[in-house]
Amino acid sequence: MKSLLHLPLIKVCIGFILGILLADVFGKTAFLIAISTSVVFTLSLITDKHWSGLRFEALVSTLVILIFVGLGSSYWQLSRPNISELEAYNCQEIEILAMVTGPVKQNDYGVKADIQLCGIKQGAKIVTLDQSILLKASHSDSLHRYDSIWAKVYLSNVQSAYPSYLKYLERKGIQYTGKVLAIQIIGRQSSPLKLAGELQYRIGTQFTHLIDDPSLAGLAKAMFLGDKQSLSPALKEAFAAAGLSHVLAISGLHIGIVYLLLNLLLSPLQFIKRGKKLKSLIILGLLISYMLLTGASPAVIRAVMMFGTILVFRIWYKRYQMLNLLALSALLQLLYDPAILFEIGFQLSHVAVMGIVMLLPYFELKKSAPPLLQKLYSAIGVTLAASLFTAPLIIYYFGKFPIYFIISNLLTGSIVFFAVLMGFLLVLCAFIPWVNVLIALLATQVLKVLVWVCEWIASWPYAVLDTLHIDHPGMYVLAMQLALAAILLLLPHLEKLWANRENLQLQPSF
Repeated sequence: MKSLLHLPLIKVCIGFILGILLADVFGKTAFLIAISTSVVFTLSLITDKHWSGLRFEALVSTLVILIFVGLGSSYWQLSRPNISELEAYNCQEIEILAMVTGPVKQNDYGVKADIQLCGIKQGAKIVTLDQSILLKASHSDSLHRYDSIWAKVYLSNVQSAYPSYLKYLERKGIQYTGKVLAIQIIGRQSSPLKLAGELQYRIGTQFTHLIDDPSLAGLAKAMFLGDKQSLSPALKEAFAAAGLSHVLAISGLHIGIVYLLLNLLLSPLQFIKRGKKLKSLIILGLLISYMLLTGASPAVIRAVMMFGTILVFRIWYKRYQMLNLLALSALLQLLYDPAILFEIGFQLSHVAVMGIVMLLPYFELKKSAPPLLQKLYSAIGVTLAASLFTAPLIIYYFGKFPIYFIISNLLTGSIVFFAVLMGFLLVLCAFIPWVNVLIALLATQVLKVLVWVCEWIASWPYAVLDTLHIDHPGMYVLAMQLALAAILLLLPHLEKLWANRENLQLQPSF
């Protein structure tokens, strides 16, 4: 608790997140409660002279959190769009001018994308509107993100069998669907993100040519480019049952592996004058380039922003606290889009990194241990820490829990590491003749091994826990894995614990 008091950005981040969560549930009442409580705390601190030491710091920290609860709730309320203007057009055919702001997703029923309305045609005039709706079309191969469109649509309330999806759209300010009756592209905006999307499509097409197996090509596009449209449902199910769903999307794990590779390759730079700063700048530039090459999806932007924050602090500051940097990364993203708090990718990325930062020091062996053993144990620690911290979120969101998630992450840790390395090199060399063929061949073999391990684990008894009953056989398997994790956590400290035990026995008793 005492160490938490000296992490100012953590306190700010906690308060801001609590404010958004409370405002999402209670509306403007959350802001009033936070502000009034802050006033009470401030008056008590001013009038009472007996607050001192740790108790005073705890009260100040609580006050800071409460103030940012109020700021977070008010920011959430101000950022939410007013969707009442569209109520007059509900269940009607309307003509709209809009821009495609979200990725165009294709499925068996057609395509869908988030669009930002610019205006609605009423007679001979255009009524200006600044609203978002979900556009649905039976087919539109030529529709791309950032296209300006004219469309005739039938406007209706969003319908879905999944309440969580409806709530997700509502938080994005989308409560209406526009079913396309006619559509015409009237302009295409050129922007870095649009160019990144086009480059991602070209690299994905190159993957299809380089990897013969369609299912492995779809897996490669999901893991290395963040494009899940070609991912086989059977593979998705196998990865979910094995507890490796996080591998299928570019996240902090992938960017972290790329970061480690670049850090290793550029390590000679640290021996020259100001080489460490130069190395950090080069890595930051390459990560941003990789982000653009993979289409700059929200998950990749989040991960690059997280590591970018660390790199910037490494350039300007010699000492920094990782939890503070993690909080700063989260705050920057929440200020840009507070609705991102409710996206599972945002939550999993930050919780996984928080778990690694908090638990990894406990997996450090003594300096006298062999270097290879130290690195191996650190890799095991990273896997276990990320898995343990993200497990509650996986249960909450998916309702099903992969029993063997600890074993599968331990078995596939090195395989995923090499797969991501091959993928990074394949993205960079996708259009270099002969080199791309060689890297694609190596990547294909690594992916085959990864798929085989996933399908093997998914076939084990009780691989997926559907109901959380204490008498379920899978619960005993889960308990054994948690016991294994506890043993691995305690191993580096057994010698110290045993020495403390002997010291206690040698002390005289009175």
